[in-house]
Formats: sequence, C-alpha cells, structure tokens
Amino acid sequence: MSKVDHALITRLKRLSACQVSDALVKSGIAHGGLITDMNAYSLRDEGMRIAGPAFTVKMVHASDTTSPKPSQHFVDACPANHVLLIQAPVGLRTTPLHPRPIHLHPPSTLSEPLTIHPLPPASEPPFPSITVSPGDYLLCDVDGCVAIPAGRVEEVVDLAEKMGLADEKVREDLEKGGGVAESMARWRGK
Repeated sequence: MSKVDHALITRLKRLSACQVSDALVKSGIAHGGLITDMNAYSLRDEGMRIAGPAFTVKMVHASDTTSPKPSQHFVDACPANHVLLIQAPVGLRTTPLHPRPIHLHPPSTLSEPLTIHPLPPASEPPFPSITVSPGDYLLCDVDGCVAIPAGRVEEVVDLAEKMGLADEKVREDLEKGGGVAESMARWRGK
C-alpha cells in the first residue's frame, strides 16, 4: 500500500477541487482529474475536505459468484489516512469516504484500479472516463472530487498553490475595480 505523506495531505487540503483540477489540466491531464457526477454531500461545511491516497473497492452484486472474495472486510483492509473509494455495480454511484462506508454487497477485490465511466444526461456531451488506481491521491470537497496520479501529486500541488496565489492577486485587482483581462494577463500570463 502507498506510503502516506502527511505534509502533502495538509497542503492538498488547503486547496479546492477546482484549483487542483485546473493544475492538472495545466500540467497536461486533459480531464483535470475530475470524477464526474460525484460530490461530497456529506461534508458539513464548504471548508471541509477529504484528501489522501485512494483505497479502491469495486462492489459486485451479491449473486456474483465468479469475482474474488477478499479475506477481510474492506473497511478493515483500508489503511489509516487513506480515502476509501467505492464503486457500486449499478450506474455510477461511487462514494469517497474517509472510512465511513455503507456496506452494500461483498467487494470483488481490494486495491484494484477502478475505471469510472460517468453517465451524463443525454443532453450533455459525454465526459471522459477516468481511472483511479490505488495510491492515486483524491481530494473531495463541495465542488467535487478529483484524482491525482500517484507519481504527480507533489508537482500538481506545487502548481495549484502557485496558481492559487495568482488567482488571489486577480481577485484583489477585481475588488479594486480592475478589468478581468488585464488582471489575468498580469498575474496568470493570459
């Protein structure tokens, strides 16, 4: 299982899912790590965030007799300071938890990569699928949930922090009556 970098989790929790998604796009990950159709509704206020390495569980129907059965309950198997990501068998009902799960059916396997195929309404364009592997980092807040590839977490957090400072300068300019285009050109290089 992935080693937990507590200092990196602390830094990640200071960012929003939107900031991290923007940094992922800027660093070449076109989908921005966004796990579509997933929101952290259980968070009590806008400042709460769930962050840490992913521990993935794919649920199967109770009638499935061919999928492997783990030797222990997935909650017991989830290491401390990891985010439990559960994919249910019907549609996209994936849940980020810092373990406080609801046990629906036995999981098929523990710690396997999950490919999440969003199911957008017919009136919207299809969203890309995203694969979340064990050890990828997740950040979930009221804006949504993003996945950061394990090998790029520090790079993405560094970039998101830098972009956040620039965004703060843009906000300050706008509060003083400045224009968006001028301020963004000055602070974001756009």
